[in-house]
Amino acid sequence: MRPFTSPALVAVLLLTALPLSALASHQILLPCGPLSGLHPEADARTGCNTPNLLQNPGFETCTGCSPEAGALPDGWTYSFFYDASEGEPVGNASWTHVGAREGTAALRLHAGETQYVYHILESARVPVEAGSSYSASVWVRLDAPEGTTGSMGFLQVLFWDAAGRPLRGDFERVPVEPGWTRSGLVQAAPEGATEAALELSLGHETHAILVDATLLQKGGTLNPWTLIDG
Repeated sequence: MRPFTSPALVAVLLLTALPLSALASHQILLPCGPLSGLHPEADARTGCNTPNLLQNPGFETCTGCSPEAGALPDGWTYSFFYDASEGEPVGNASWTHVGAREGTAALRLHAGETQYVYHILESARVPVEAGSSYSASVWVRLDAPEGTTGSMGFLQVLFWDAAGRPLRGDFERVPVEPGWTRSGLVQAAPEGATEAALELSLGHETHAILVDATLLQKGGTLNPWTLIDG
C-alpha cells in the first residue's frame, strides 16, 4: 500500500493538534473540502463550510458562447488599462476549456506580445452585512513555460452602500507564477455596506494569465495567506 501524504491531511492534523491560541499566531491554511469539519473552530477561522456568494465562481457558465468566440462568462465584467506610450490597447479576456484548474472552464487574460496591460476582472455584486467578515480568494497561473519570470497582481473586495456609493476596501498582493497559486484575504464589511464584489487586477508583459475557482464567502479570520499548488 502506498503511503498517504496528502498536504490537506497534514494541514488538518496540524490544526487539530494546535490549541486555538496557537492558531492566532500561525497562519496555517486548512483547505476547504471533504476533510473540513474535523476542527469546527478552525473551519470558522478559514471560512470553510459556508456558501460561495459569487455567481459563476468557476467560470463554468457562458450563456450562448463558445470557447472560440472570446466571450466573457456569466456574472463577470472585464476592463483594462495600459501605458498609452506603448500604442493602442490589446488586452482581452476569453472563456476557455484549456488549462482549467477545477471543472472544465477557466478565464484567460491576455495582453498581447508587445504591451503591458493590467486586466481588471470584477464579479457581479452580492448582498453583504455591514460588520461581518468575508473571505475572498482566487487561483491564478501564468500561462507560460516553466522558468518564466512572474509578476504581481491585486485582489480586492469592493463595497457599496445602499445608495450605490463606493466604500473603503482593502487589497492583497497576488503572485502570478507559472504554477497555480491561490491567494486570499479576509475583510470586514464597513459600516453602511450592503453590497460587495470581488475585483482582481493582473498583468504580464508577454504571456497570458489563467484565472479559476474564485471565492467570496461569509466568515474567516486568517488574513492574508497564499497557497502554492504542489
